[in-house]
Amino acid sequence: MTTHVFVDTNVYLSLYHFSNDDVPSLAALKEKIEARQVVLHLPQQVVNEWYRNREVKLKAAAEDFSRTAFQVQIPRHMAGLAMAQQFTDAVAQAKRAREVLIAEATAAARTYSLAVDEAVLALFDNAESHAEDDDIFALARMRADKGNPPGKPGSVGDQYNWETLLAKVPDESDLYVISKDGDFASALRGHEASGLIQPNAYLRREWQTRKSADIYIIDSIRAFNTHHERVILIAEAAVEVAVQLEEAPRIVEPPLLEENTQLPAEDGLDAVLELAEDLPPFIEEGPAEQEPRDAVLSAEEREEKRLAVADLVNSLNFQATHRAISVLERFQDYFTSEDLNAMAEAAVNNSQIEWILSDDDVNQFYLRLVSRHIAEIEPDTVDRLIGRLDITLDGGIEQNEHPVV
Repeated sequence: MTTHVFVDTNVYLSLYHFSNDDVPSLAALKEKIEARQVVLHLPQQVVNEWYRNREVKLKAAAEDFSRTAFQVQIPRHMAGLAMAQQFTDAVAQAKRAREVLIAEATAAARTYSLAVDEAVLALFDNAESHAEDDDIFALARMRADKGNPPGKPGSVGDQYNWETLLAKVPDESDLYVISKDGDFASALRGHEASGLIQPNAYLRREWQTRKSADIYIIDSIRAFNTHHERVILIAEAAVEVAVQLEEAPRIVEPPLLEENTQLPAEDGLDAVLELAEDLPPFIEEGPAEQEPRDAVLSAEEREEKRLAVADLVNSLNFQATHRAISVLERFQDYFTSEDLNAMAEAAVNNSQIEWILSDDDVNQFYLRLVSRHIAEIEPDTVDRLIGRLDITLDGGIEQNEHPVV
């Protein structure tokens, strides 16, 4: 039996801050959708809210993270001890790592290449989408004017989502609402016998009347996954087993062996030992040496990449820079550490690249390079490149309405 699910926008946005949910939780939900165990209902309103508010959440998370205090001052009686300088150096290293981490995340955020972005967009791709509908929106407006839940005064987004669900979810289907802000929950903040959150009484009554089914409220995707595996699937399996037992033919047990009956030697321990003697000795192998990323390319492709990297590094004008990057775009997944460091160095040393780092193609190329490979680039070069790309916290997160593919 298929389980119908709606995930509120606030749950998706919480993934850009400190949250109980994570990328594996989203991946597990996606697997349930692909296995046809779950239908995820996705009103266009949710997609629009996610795009509108994603960058605001990213900026707030970066600012909160940057304000995390490090204890720098050492008590006087510890100042001369052997570990004091090591502690001071570690704090300085942690501060720098935080700055680089924020820059790396900002670069990935601008190109929609954060692991969270990819997981959310993958869920959207696998969901049952519900397009904008003026008639349903009119019902949502009327609902808000009457003061009916869900939603806060002055807002119509939650009402629009709810009216969409009423119109699109099949009749006689229970609905699991995953939401964090309490708009779908009882004001009494109670829990049901199952441990799930008590739904808003008005919404439950409406769903029961209109859909001849029930609604359940959960505050995270991870909690839903657990409930689905421990409660829903087990209950469905129990019903299936009961049906199979009713239909199964009677099993005739094999006769017991008489006492002291000898099994054939080839089926016993002697045969196993004989086979073991013929096996080659086990030799534990060390870790395989990792091949360079471009090893899968043909010789011609590697040469084309090498020449394009050289053209970029030695670019004498803006046109040459754009031309080299148009070729290198095809090799994003195949750059070696040498390639990465050469191109990063060029971005901060070659004015024919540096002066056009804000051009769309150049900017997106280097943002992807930083977001994917920052750990492989020399630290001094990273610091300079971060400054040139303006992806420090002060630089902020550019408004980018659509993902870059």
